[in-house]
Amino acid sequence: MVKDKPSRRESNESAAKIKKIISSNLENFERYKTVYAVQKKKSLFKKEFVTYLVAYNDRTKDIVFLKMNEEVNEVEEMNEVEQDDVIHAKITKDNRYKLSTHSKEFEFEVPEFTSKNQNLLPVLQKEEAEEFKSFFENAMITIK
Repeated sequence: MVKDKPSRRESNESAAKIKKIISSNLENFERYKTVYAVQKKKSLFKKEFVTYLVAYNDRTKDIVFLKMNEEVNEVEEMNEVEQDDVIHAKITKDNRYKLSTHSKEFEFEVPEFTSKNQNLLPVLQKEEAEEFKSFFENAMITIK
């Protein structure tokens, strides 16, 4: 619902937090664009999420996935995917991204905004989500 959208101030605070995490974990971080990504975990009783900071480089066509802990203040795992590593990539009808390499699979969404009640970082990223979709379609899906 629109009333659950985070404020611009909340989103800016999240953006500063994301930039701090990216800059301390990714060399040459300023060469990357970043989006906040969410993977919904299957659970019968409550909504659970795995969250990622996804950094991507338009020039080199690589993506870095930083899997975050529940509090979104620490990186649990980092995976760099170069264009040559991708064996399958697609965007589903419900706007989920699927990316497979020889050793790893990723499935996630890049929401235009997160609802306040979802226990996620409050972000407004409509333009960023559109830019990422364009990057993904052009850099990843075109691979044969």
